[in-house]
Amino acid sequence: MLRKSIKLLAIALWAPFLAFAHGPAKKSCLDDYKDIFPPPVQHTYLPTVADSSVLEPLRRNPTAYSRADYYRKLAAVVDIPTFLEAQNLRSYPIFHRLDAKFRELGPLFRQLFLDPAILTHGDALLAFLRTHPRKWSDPWELRQAFSDSLGTQKCYRALVLTPEQAQEITEKGMSSAFLREERFKGFVRQLGFPYQQQLRDHLNWGNGSASNFQSVTTHPNLAIAVANLTLAKNPAPNANIYLFELELPKIDIVSFTPDGLRPPRLWEGRMNHQVNTIFRGGRPIQAGIRVDADYESFVNYVIGTSEIRSVSRVPREELPYTIVREEIP
Repeated sequence: MLRKSIKLLAIALWAPFLAFAHGPAKKSCLDDYKDIFPPPVQHTYLPTVADSSVLEPLRRNPTAYSRADYYRKLAAVVDIPTFLEAQNLRSYPIFHRLDAKFRELGPLFRQLFLDPAILTHGDALLAFLRTHPRKWSDPWELRQAFSDSLGTQKCYRALVLTPEQAQEITEKGMSSAFLREERFKGFVRQLGFPYQQQLRDHLNWGNGSASNFQSVTTHPNLAIAVANLTLAKNPAPNANIYLFELELPKIDIVSFTPDGLRPPRLWEGRMNHQVNTIFRGGRPIQAGIRVDADYESFVNYVIGTSEIRSVSRVPREELPYTIVREEIP
């Protein structure tokens, strides 16, 4: 008892000096972004409860609507100029090039900024407009024509599910975490945050952030390895890793670009200085995976049943899949 009391006294005496030596308390990871992302504008452009007749079906039965339907319905109740101000889009070079063209086409075309993937594919959209100089009157008709020109991308997503949950996804599609919130005000609240901030929160906390984004990759082994981390934490006997092969319209795939949505600092460091190897059962099966759009991109809102090409259960005897990260100069 005496030895324990002396130890506690020593800690109390040294604490101020240790704090001084190590400097001020470590900042939250959120503090790194306060100078980049202003606080979201609240209650000015957000839908109100009175708008629930328009938006509630999107939450109640999200997989019945495409992402284009989602953005079109948002456009009916969101004040676009204030939305753009809250999104802080002026800090993105691609925004200015797109906005000049949208203003030229007509005020309704600024509704396309409700789609975060427009910032990813902005230069491709401007090139499309140069080669298709017709008189566009409907922004959503333009979006569809542009989407048709881009085509689709094969991607993968792996989840830890029970057989019943896997069957439900194949029948109804995948909903984002924030669409599974119980209260409508939660749905409304999420619309008040810049897409850049939503992506940062998604990377920091994943589904725990009630994110409206779902991560996808072009590397199936990587998808399984990430899901293996979840399975290790929740080794329910009736749960397994299910690998979904997806075919997604390229227009709906959100990724980081130099002129658009920017990666968080930690991610940016990994992009420049990290390469990944996937091991299965202790043996390397895929090397040289860099942190880029193929490593992880994002899909907003839902992944529909028509976009799920196949689903397969990963046998437990093939596990574990693990990721080994190597720093490069």
